[in-house]
Amino acid sequence: MELRQIRYFVAVAEEQSFSRAAERLHISQPPLSQQIKSLEDELNVQLFRRLPRGVTLTAAGEVLLKSCRTILAQVRMAAQETSQAAAGMKGTIRMGTVSSALIYILPQILRHLSDNMPDIKIEFVEMSSREQTQAVLRDDLDIGLVHTPIDTTGLLTHQVFREEFCAVLPPGHRLASHDTIPLESLANDEFVFFPRTLASGLFDKMVSLCMKAGFSPQIHHTARHQATILRMVTMGLGVTVVPGSLQQIYRGDATFCRLSGAPEYVEMCVVWRAGEPSVLTQSVVASVQSRFRPA
Repeated sequence: MELRQIRYFVAVAEEQSFSRAAERLHISQPPLSQQIKSLEDELNVQLFRRLPRGVTLTAAGEVLLKSCRTILAQVRMAAQETSQAAAGMKGTIRMGTVSSALIYILPQILRHLSDNMPDIKIEFVEMSSREQTQAVLRDDLDIGLVHTPIDTTGLLTHQVFREEFCAVLPPGHRLASHDTIPLESLANDEFVFFPRTLASGLFDKMVSLCMKAGFSPQIHHTARHQATILRMVTMGLGVTVVPGSLQQIYRGDATFCRLSGAPEYVEMCVVWRAGEPSVLTQSVVASVQSRFRPA
């Protein structure tokens, strides 16, 4: 049974006429009749009752019509999905993200993609910026959502968000009652940071902030995840500096304080592999770029 025969059979069944079906299919009637006869011979059944005016389906024809309509619908869907995939409008994107992106910017990106590319599926994994850039270069991820600065060798980037740094103080800290503090007021405190190997650019930027404030931070404890760092601060193991949006998901007793003086920002970018990324990756990146402009 050929796809052409299926289309011919459905047309005759719906039109209840060989002549009208031939017009609908833009073919002459003899080839149409030959194909239906060939289909009946192949299945060894009679599909139509020939009447003086038109045709009607036999019981076998009724059963076949249901199946053929399903087949044609599946063929149309397959063609549509193939076309969408070729155009970068359908498929699965593997995306990495830093934890702080989960609060504000990632939901916005997801909402935008859902509205504009509803057939895209996204697989997420939470990773550090360094882990993401390495995964993108290995082609284990299609896109990353990272803090900058980063090593951009072999990568392309687009800024999607920036926010101010803020200090986090443990309960009972001498400055915990203040909404805003100068960073230099923490010069004698012990700090909790993440290891430099996880995001060297962001680590160096945070240290640089302290150096600009006139001191080198005393880093006594490190942790891989921001949530762990915040818990350690809550336990009184030190102070830290983090992106301000983390305050929205923090549920402990530590105090978030804005830093006085000229605002210092942490930037977030999408990253993808330079060279020849997939059509799907290019489409997702282009959609994100159209919505999120550098600040």
